[in-house]
Amino acid sequence: MAISGAAVSPNWGYHSSATMAFLMTLFNVRLGWWIGNPRRDRWKMQDPKLGLLYLLRDLVGKSDIDMKYVCLSDGGHFDNMGLYELVRRRCSYILIGDGEQDQEGTCEGFANAIRRCRIDFGVEINIDLKNITSKLKDRDSAHIARGYITYPGYAQKKGTLIYIKASLTGDEPSGYPRICLSKYGFPHQSTGDQFFDEAQFESYRKLGYHSIDDLKELYLPNG
Repeated sequence: MAISGAAVSPNWGYHSSATMAFLMTLFNVRLGWWIGNPRRDRWKMQDPKLGLLYLLRDLVGKSDIDMKYVCLSDGGHFDNMGLYELVRRRCSYILIGDGEQDQEGTCEGFANAIRRCRIDFGVEINIDLKNITSKLKDRDSAHIARGYITYPGYAQKKGTLIYIKASLTGDEPSGYPRICLSKYGFPHQSTGDQFFDEAQFESYRKLGYHSIDDLKELYLPNG
C-alpha cells in the first residue's frame, strides 16, 4: 500500500528531472508524504524534524532512497501495479490487478512493466492477453489471464503470474448502478475525477469481487 501522490511530484521516478523538480518544489506543486525510511533506523518516525532540509533536497532534485526520510507516493509514473518490485524479489507467485484507464484495451502500463523487468533484471514474462483484450459484441472475453515468469540464473527459477484486468464480459451479476455503465465509461474512468461517488466505488468493488469469484482461475499455490 502507498500514499497516492504520483499525479504531481518532484520525484517522478522514471520521468524525474532536476528542472521539473525545481519548478514543482518552488511553486509547491507536489503530493505524497514524507515518512521514515524503512531501510534506516527512522522508519517508525512520522515526518522529519527539520523539514527544510528535505525541501531543499527536493528543490535541487537530490531526493533518493538512502535518506533518513523518503517521500512516499504510489509509483504511478513507473509501475502502477507493483510488478517490477515483486519480480526484483524473484517471487514464485505474483497476482496483480490492473485498474488503469484503458478504453482501447492496450494494457500499456502492464506491457511497460514487463519490458522494464526484461531490461533491468533479464526476466522473461510470457502471457497471452487475447482473452482479455479481444472484444465480442463490445464486451471483453475474460477478467483473468495466467502467465509464466522465467528468472535468469543457473537454475532458471520459474514463476506464475496472474493478471486481473478491470473488464466487463457480460457475465456480471445484476445490481451494478446503471449510471456507471452509461455515463462514466465504467470501468475505465479517468483518475482526473477525484470525487467518485458511492455508486462508482460500489461498482468497482463489486466488479473486483466478481473477477476473482472463481478461485480456480487464480491457480493459488498449494500450502
